[in-house]
Amino acid sequence: MSTRTPLLVAACLLVPACAAGRGDSKVPFLVEAGRYAEALTEASERYEETPEDERAEREYRLATVAVHLQRAREATFEEDYEEALAHVLEADRADPENRVVGMWLLKTRRRIADRWLNEAQELASLGELPGAYHAYEQALLHQPENVAAIQGRARTLLRINYRQGMGEAYYKEGVRSLRRFVLGRAAGEFDYTTKYIPDHEDAEVRAVAVDRLLAEERVAIAEEFEAQGLYWAAGNEFRLALLLDPESPTAQAGRERMEREVGAKEMLDHAEWLRIRERFDEAREAIQEGRALTDAQVDQFLSASIDIDQSVYGLLYAEALRLERDFLYEEAIAKYGELLEVAGYYEDAITRKATLEEFTLLAEDLYARALETQDPEERRRYLNELLLIWPEYRDTEALFAELE
Repeated sequence: MSTRTPLLVAACLLVPACAAGRGDSKVPFLVEAGRYAEALTEASERYEETPEDERAEREYRLATVAVHLQRAREATFEEDYEEALAHVLEADRADPENRVVGMWLLKTRRRIADRWLNEAQELASLGELPGAYHAYEQALLHQPENVAAIQGRARTLLRINYRQGMGEAYYKEGVRSLRRFVLGRAAGEFDYTTKYIPDHEDAEVRAVAVDRLLAEERVAIAEEFEAQGLYWAAGNEFRLALLLDPESPTAQAGRERMEREVGAKEMLDHAEWLRIRERFDEAREAIQEGRALTDAQVDQFLSASIDIDQSVYGLLYAEALRLERDFLYEEAIAKYGELLEVAGYYEDAITRKATLEEFTLLAEDLYARALETQDPEERRRYLNELLLIWPEYRDTEALFAELE
């Protein structure tokens, strides 16, 4: 027990010693170790003492961002997205150019917008139009280009205006929209008329007009499907509209747009399929190819790209942990280095790598001392300490067995 205790204490102090070796600041180590509050306290003191020091300022920004992102993560786990957004905005103010903060801001705003959108749709279905309108407005505050929220707000406003009697035009427009349900029958009757009276000009004109109205109806349905992200169904409706009115520029543009969006969605799904099978290079190629097609699914492609990166980092980290637990320290150090080269930082990879590097140096020193000494007890003590940190280092076990 007396031989192991000092070594265990040394192992606990190993990371701070490593951090001190990188200068007089402990802020990077504290951030890497997940001790964000301590890091912010240390960085604040250094920054207040030397506000002109660029390094002190960088470390203060680093600690501030780390603290607020950690609090945002905790709030997200509790589904308190407004609280999470407040912390992400604080992190963004501290470091506006930080890419990770930017991704957090995008995802958090999207979560809040989705929640408001769901509430708006539920309220609208219950006929609570003022509440629905307010909820749509809140969704658009966080995602101004959310098509579903834009269209939902417009529909809700029309219903509110009608209820409040703000004009007969709204009523008449509603009546006209109801008449479209008999257009199919009218079209059949016009076809019947032109069949038996080929030169009936009025019937021909009206048949064309009916086709045009039917095409407009299909375009409206298509646009609704498009707003819901049902691009394949929307494309079919645009095609039906073109069969009825081949000259419709809206239907033509919509069909071409849906062909691109459907292609992009297929590439997005294929990229996810490749990611699950750990074919990451192919997945990235699919993401790049699909991203060039879409205008409406940009956020989904950004999320998919982030998911691929996280999967790669997770595999590298898991492999490094396996090597570490198998006491293959040198291989683990190399794997942690490979991870940090592409990720910048990932969980506690920086700390683990630094710890293993210290263990490697300590093991070399203990092994050399054990071979140099002629005193069996002293050699036993060195080997015993070496077995605690690296049991499979060279022939340590054999040398210890000889002494025993």
